[in-house]
Amino acid sequence: MEDHRAVTHVRVVVHTTGPLGPQSRQSHNHWSIYLLVGNNESVRINMAASPGYITGNLEITPYNYTLTNSAIQHWDYAIINGVVVTHIVRLIYEYRRHLYDMSGGGSGCRYWVYVVLNDIAGKGWLQDKDKVAELWSTLHYQYSLNSNPTHLAMVQGEFVKE
Repeated sequence: MEDHRAVTHVRVVVHTTGPLGPQSRQSHNHWSIYLLVGNNESVRINMAASPGYITGNLEITPYNYTLTNSAIQHWDYAIINGVVVTHIVRLIYEYRRHLYDMSGGGSGCRYWVYVVLNDIAGKGWLQDKDKVAELWSTLHYQYSLNSNPTHLAMVQGEFVKE
């Protein structure tokens, strides 16, 4: 994927994927990354598995918005000048982050997002790389539209060789 649009921010988004049950006020969550590229546009970088499987599938999708209507919460990380979408996509493949088995416990996407954001920070591309450490504590919660966040243990997925 060649996309030379400049990235202004990395946006970490927690999505609702629906209620935990018919009478529940709590939501199922999914986490993904959006690269904000200006003009109210973004590129979503998403790691997810098909239902019943743990093998992650990397999805890279451009959108004509910067915040999806499924977002419950989001956090923005400013990017230094000169970083384009292709740089971040290549980094994911170079570090083999596209080869990932989800945890199966519903939190593999949280860990994957954290690792990729750390990779971006490690390249020196974040304006404030110390903000990544703040994300770790927010990842330990389940977020809902109609109730306060509740603690949710982190179960890490696994990066695989092939």
